[in-house]
Amino acid sequence: MKRGIPEHDSSLEEEEKIVKKSNLNTKNPIQSSAVKAKGKEMEEIKEILLQVQKEIKTMSVELKINNEEMKKNRDEINTMKEQWNSEKQDLINKIKETEARLERLEKDKTRNKLVISGLNIESQEKPVKTTVEEFINKKLGIKIELRAAYKVNEKTIIAETESWEEKSNILKEKQKLKGTNILYILN
Repeated sequence: MKRGIPEHDSSLEEEEKIVKKSNLNTKNPIQSSAVKAKGKEMEEIKEILLQVQKEIKTMSVELKINNEEMKKNRDEINTMKEQWNSEKQDLINKIKETEARLERLEKDKTRNKLVISGLNIESQEKPVKTTVEEFINKKLGIKIELRAAYKVNEKTIIAETESWEEKSNILKEKQKLKGTNILYILN
């Protein structure tokens, strides 16, 4: 249309009706291929979504299995810790008992020992043990058999009795040694 003059004789309304009819009756090949392409894309998207859903389901199942395994492992670790703590406590108790037993043995060992100072043992023919036994028998009047006796220095001897009773008998009778060269007998 130039300067308001139509180029052909038909009216605008008629032209619009013709265009509408042509759009309704005939299919546009470009539009139909675009719709088909969109449909294919939609199908592909649906397939991808289904695959993602399947993967999510398998991952959730695997996650549940892993969680159960982790829980079992935690439970096993906790039971192992409890067992270890129990064994540790048993060992601590055994160590304490052993230490107490050792202390008792050491006390018993020193409990039966006597320190004799001033007894001069000149001869080396007889062992120290025999000499101390004879001295105690002769001077104190107590027949005794010592477990062990040894010299600490020239005039000091440590003698070990067999029992506490023997040691206490010697200590009771040690006042008989006054006036001799024996300086003291200690327990």
